[in-house]
Amino acid sequence: LITKEGVVKLADFGIALNENLIDESVDCLGSPYWMAPEVIERVPSSVPAASDIWSLGCTIIELLTGDPPYSDCMSLTAMFKMVQEDHPPLPENISPELQEFLLSSFKKKPQDRPTALELLNHPWILTHSNKSKKKTTGGSIKEKMGSFKIGRTRTRSVVRKKQSEAQEEEAALIEEIGRKQIVAFLLSGENKPSFVSGIPLSSFVLLKLLNFWNEYRTQSYSIFTSIITSFSGYITGNRSNNNILAYCLSTLSMLVHLIDKKMHTGKPVEMEITVLDSSKEFPFETLGNVKDDSVPLMIFAQDLRILLATTYGFLLGNVYDALKPHLNAITTKSQSRIIKTPSSSNSPHTNMIIGTTTVLDEILQSFQRNFVYLETSHRFFEQVFYKIKAHVLNEIFRTKDCSCESAQDILSSIRTLEKWIDSIGPEWFSGSTDQMKVVKQTAAVISMQNKSNLMDEKMRKEICPDLSVAFIKRLLLLFGSSGDKKIAAAITSEEVSEKDLIFDVNRTLPLSCARLHVLDWNDLNSLHFPPNPKSKLLSNWISYSRQKIDMPDSAGMKHLLSPAIDMAC
Repeated sequence: LITKEGVVKLADFGIALNENLIDESVDCLGSPYWMAPEVIERVPSSVPAASDIWSLGCTIIELLTGDPPYSDCMSLTAMFKMVQEDHPPLPENISPELQEFLLSSFKKKPQDRPTALELLNHPWILTHSNKSKKKTTGGSIKEKMGSFKIGRTRTRSVVRKKQSEAQEEEAALIEEIGRKQIVAFLLSGENKPSFVSGIPLSSFVLLKLLNFWNEYRTQSYSIFTSIITSFSGYITGNRSNNNILAYCLSTLSMLVHLIDKKMHTGKPVEMEITVLDSSKEFPFETLGNVKDDSVPLMIFAQDLRILLATTYGFLLGNVYDALKPHLNAITTKSQSRIIKTPSSSNSPHTNMIIGTTTVLDEILQSFQRNFVYLETSHRFFEQVFYKIKAHVLNEIFRTKDCSCESAQDILSSIRTLEKWIDSIGPEWFSGSTDQMKVVKQTAAVISMQNKSNLMDEKMRKEICPDLSVAFIKRLLLLFGSSGDKKIAAAITSEEVSEKDLIFDVNRTLPLSCARLHVLDWNDLNSLHFPPNPKSKLLSNWISYSRQKIDMPDSAGMKHLLSPAIDMAC
């Protein structure tokens, strides 16, 4: 402001309010670059005016340099430094008197700062106050005012430009820190697995936010990298936890399915799922292979498939490792060495069935709890039962010692396993029983008393319709008597070898994107976010941001997520 005498006075009505209308819940007012630490931290002070002394020091630095302290930082970062550092950086080449004036204004404790009256008597003020009392020469007050207006207009233009740049920086902060922290939060262990209408909450919110942020059309891979990195860390950190892996499988299945639909790839993409044993590491080198001409969404879809394949493989590997001890109980040689005692009256096959069904029941419950899509469950258990088949038969063929009695035991065990499947619900195991047919028919051929019936094609189709002629011939040569070998020769003249019997235990069945989920984008967009999960999510976000985000204003970080969820969901 300028008085009629031409005296310039500083004033700022940016937050001027009618005291009668002030909302008492608002306890933090001010501009970030001029705010005292206690105002930023919302710590009540016994000397309220002391915060103005700090702001005065910031204003003096602005008058000297053209910018307030930390003006090269974004507002949240500036506030963080204001709280953490001993005092704002002082301009170079200032007088000792001014340095002492500023340092006294920037005392951390409000009660240690001088009052305005004390500062008026400071040597630096007194020196310049005496100079200002000397009369100036040349020009009228009007001319001086006109000159000031020109300078003021130019200054305001610079200020507006700096404010615009600060706003852009603030937006960049929200994108760089806010969005990436939100992604890390959604895909972290901070949120227990939860669901909206059977849809994993993390993928539901994530897909909504990607749309809200317009990331599906972006040419940057930055936010997608955050998603892939957060997922890969979460998966590898929980590779032995089947429940967490089932949640990740459910989440990734939905993401892969819908992103695939977003790209309109046409026919379903077949993925070869590779089972990773405990000695294998996560294939990080295959992720984020972005080239200059790559479409980010396509690379994102590719990386999601790799994560899904890895998660699926980890689960298969865990289940297979848990099943091995129980499946090993059926080897012929181990049976012959087992002596039944009162404490272990069950046969090896009975123990195998109890152990096997316990492992399968646990993984099935994890799938049900985490809403793994039914067709994905079908393929998973079909793969598991293929491994059971391969392991059981390979052990029999490896030992080359399976009597008719042992074959009858195996046949009985498989029938018991099929009864368990029927009791649980065959809809969960579609395709799995087909894998068991080969084991049953193999055991039936070995245990047959009159194997001459196999010479009749019609009888063969009734007894073992899923076994090839070469496979039957090899069984007769391996486990039959001399008479059975003649029957084998009569069945087919085709030459057979050991490899006709051995199954590849590491073989995996392809998984199609079309079998991952039934959800469509229209279904997703029509779903509403219930208030309870939303409030819980926001509450978890506040806790997460306080612990993980290196910023002082955790409540402010809430507003990075809250409006996005409100508008997106």
